[in-house]
Amino acid sequence: MGACGDRCEVLCQQTGDALATCRPEGMSWADVGARSRANFVSGCRADWDRARLELSSGELSAALDVCDDTSEVIDELTCEELISIYVDP
Repeated sequence: MGACGDRCEVLCQQTGDALATCRPEGMSWADVGARSRANFVSGCRADWDRARLELSSGELSAALDVCDDTSEVIDELTCEELISIYVDP
Protein backbone atom coordinates (compact mmCIF):
# COMPACT_ATOMS: atom_id res chain seq x y z
CA MET A 1 0.00 0.00 0.00
CA GLY A 2 1.44 3.38 -0.98
CA ALA A 3 1.42 6.16 1.58
CA CYS A 4 1.86 9.23 -0.59
CA GLY A 5 0.03 12.46 0.07
CA ASP A 6 -1.37 14.14 3.15
CA ARG A 7 -3.13 12.25 5.92
CA CYS A 8 -6.54 12.42 4.22
CA GLU A 9 -5.13 11.20 0.89
CA VAL A 10 -3.49 8.30 2.76
CA LEU A 11 -6.85 7.56 4.41
CA CYS A 12 -8.45 7.36 0.94
CA GLN A 13 -5.87 4.73 -0.03
CA GLN A 14 -6.34 2.79 3.22
CA THR A 15 -10.11 2.83 2.80
CA GLY A 16 -9.89 1.61 -0.80
CA ASP A 17 -7.57 -1.19 0.27
CA ALA A 18 -9.84 -2.16 3.18
CA LEU A 19 -12.93 -2.18 0.96
CA ALA A 20 -11.10 -4.34 -1.59
CA THR A 21 -10.27 -6.83 1.16
CA CYS A 22 -13.76 -6.78 2.67
CA ARG A 23 -15.86 -6.68 -0.49
CA PRO A 24 -18.24 -9.65 -0.42
CA GLU A 25 -18.87 -11.74 -3.54
CA GLY A 26 -22.13 -9.98 -4.48
CA MET A 27 -20.83 -6.43 -4.02
CA SER A 28 -19.36 -4.51 -6.94
CA TRP A 29 -17.36 -1.31 -6.88
CA ALA A 30 -20.43 0.36 -8.38
CA ASP A 31 -22.09 -0.22 -4.99
CA VAL A 32 -19.67 2.33 -3.53
CA GLY A 33 -19.90 4.69 -6.51
CA ALA A 34 -16.73 3.61 -8.28
CA ARG A 35 -15.56 1.48 -11.21
CA SER A 36 -12.60 -0.07 -9.35
CA ARG A 37 -10.49 0.27 -6.23
CA ALA A 38 -8.23 2.75 -8.01
CA ASN A 39 -11.27 4.74 -9.15
CA PHE A 40 -12.61 4.78 -5.55
CA VAL A 41 -9.27 6.08 -4.25
CA SER A 42 -8.92 8.73 -6.96
CA GLY A 43 -12.52 9.86 -6.42
CA CYS A 44 -11.96 10.08 -2.68
CA ARG A 45 -8.80 12.11 -3.22
CA ALA A 46 -10.56 14.42 -5.70
CA ASP A 47 -13.38 14.98 -3.19
CA TRP A 48 -10.80 15.81 -0.53
CA ASP A 49 -8.91 18.15 -2.88
CA ARG A 50 -12.15 20.10 -3.53
CA ALA A 51 -13.14 20.15 0.15
CA ARG A 52 -9.74 21.30 1.39
CA LEU A 53 -9.85 24.39 -0.84
CA GLU A 54 -12.89 25.60 1.13
CA LEU A 55 -11.28 25.18 4.56
CA SER A 56 -9.60 27.83 6.66
CA SER A 57 -6.17 27.05 8.05
CA GLY A 58 -7.65 25.96 11.40
CA GLU A 59 -10.35 23.86 9.73
CA LEU A 60 -7.75 22.20 7.51
CA SER A 61 -5.63 21.32 10.53
CA ALA A 62 -8.68 19.84 12.30
CA ALA A 63 -9.67 17.86 9.19
CA LEU A 64 -6.16 16.43 8.86
CA ASP A 65 -6.28 15.41 12.53
CA VAL A 66 -9.59 13.61 11.94
CA CYS A 67 -8.11 11.76 8.96
CA ASP A 68 -5.09 10.83 11.06
CA ASP A 69 -7.30 9.52 13.89
CA THR A 70 -9.46 7.60 11.41
CA SER A 71 -6.39 6.05 9.76
CA GLU A 72 -5.38 4.67 13.15
CA VAL A 73 -8.70 2.85 13.68
CA ILE A 74 -9.75 1.81 10.17
CA ASP A 75 -8.06 -1.57 10.55
CA GLU A 76 -10.09 -2.16 13.71
CA LEU A 77 -13.41 -1.90 11.85
CA THR A 78 -15.09 -5.15 10.93
CA CYS A 79 -15.84 -5.65 7.26
CA GLU A 80 -19.54 -5.28 8.04
CA GLU A 81 -18.94 -1.93 9.75
CA LEU A 82 -16.77 -0.65 6.92
CA ILE A 83 -19.19 -1.70 4.20
CA SER A 84 -22.14 -0.20 6.08
CA ILE A 85 -20.42 3.20 5.94
CA TYR A 86 -20.06 3.13 2.15
CA VAL A 87 -22.97 1.05 0.85
CA ASP A 88 -26.57 2.22 1.16
CA PRO A 89 -28.89 -0.60 2.24
